[in-house]
Amino acid sequence: MTLRLGNRVLDDAEIEAVVNGACRMLEKTGVRVENPDILRRLAEFGAQVDGQTMRARVSRSLLDTVLA
Repeated sequence: MTLRLGNRVLDDAEIEAVVNGACRMLEKTGVRVENPDILRRLAEFGAQVDGQTMRARVSRSLLDTVLA
């Protein structure tokens, strides 16, 4: 994968590091989703959802599946 904005800004290793960091954040910290319908859908797809804190945690394997 190559990110191009006129000139190459990041090399493949740097892009992989950014993607891996984002995936770790989504898996460990999760993301706050203030829409109950979206939280329900995320849970249906396999995300770990805490309805009280409105936080969804998404595993790397789930991300790989839905982004493939």
